[in-house]
Amino acid sequence: SFEAKQIEVFAEMAKRGLIFKGLKPVYWSPSSESALAEAEIEYQDRKDPSIYVAFPVAQGNNVVDNGDNLVIWTTTPWTLPGNLGIAVSEQFDYAKVLVGNGKHYIVAKDLVETLANEFGWEEYKIVSTFNGKELMGVKYQHVFMDHISPVIIGFHVTLDAGTGLVHIAPGYGEDDFIIGKEYNLGLINGVNDQGYLTEESGE
Repeated sequence: SFEAKQIEVFAEMAKRGLIFKGLKPVYWSPSSESALAEAEIEYQDRKDPSIYVAFPVAQGNNVVDNGDNLVIWTTTPWTLPGNLGIAVSEQFDYAKVLVGNGKHYIVAKDLVETLANEFGWEEYKIVSTFNGKELMGVKYQHVFMDHISPVIIGFHVTLDAGTGLVHIAPGYGEDDFIIGKEYNLGLINGVNDQGYLTEESGE
């Protein structure tokens, strides 16, 4: 009777057009090729590389120009093929920094000094500063995939670590998925059921 009740509810949902087939990130076991509940996840300590990536602006505006570089930091480099957006915050100001190599980099204003030390910038100067919302609508070229994506506003951007610009890969995390849906970024599912990168992840 319990199962019958479930089917009745499902039928009612189907009648209302609430049932659809789509993609979303889930906890997944590649060894058993099955979805997992959050309670089934057991985390182990491990060391993985983190990476900073400078994405070149392809379509600038009145605060950034084509060729300027939007700098992100990620602790999950394997998700980079799924990048479809860069999130900034309206709560923070950002700086365009001219470095000795002649290139301009965009990072959070409050993190410039820390990042200059991290990157070994010996000569640099802040050319301009602006609020994060002024980056909305700017588009950038992915560094190794053939697509152009937008800068968007994200609710989970912080200055605790990184650059103040957050790499968004809607296929690889719940927060990214929610933001991706809000901005219609699409979704790249570049890992198969066995946990291997697929052709969608590029070379």
